[in-house]
Amino acid sequence: MNDMIIGSFYLQLTINGNLTGEFVNQHSQRAATESADRRSGAIDRFVGTYNSTWFDGQAQNMTLTINEKRDNAGDILLNIFRLRWSDGNNRTVFVGKGFLANNMLLGVYADNVLDNHIGNLLTREN
Repeated sequence: MNDMIIGSFYLQLTINGNLTGEFVNQHSQRAATESADRRSGAIDRFVGTYNSTWFDGQAQNMTLTINEKRDNAGDILLNIFRLRWSDGNNRTVFVGKGFLANNMLLGVYADNVLDNHIGNLLTREN
């Protein structure tokens, strides 16, 4: 089985609607930074599409999409979010779930292989 990645992160919303934060995973020697420039969505909310960049052995650049999680009836669950990092071909590379605490989005993420292996726990709508 391929080396699967699981980790945690926090993201903060800047006054201009962009994101800054840090992440760790099982390979981390220390926390690394991630920044994301907003492409769409209201600047005062986390929901939107971003150009996300970070350095994890080499420079990475992906599209980050953040959506609000919904319950079985389709209603939005307040302050709970789904995240998807996709490559230039719109293939999902990482998925995550997060919640708001002290104006930060805190969460966990995994690569798409691990999420599939654990029954899509991070990408399942409910």
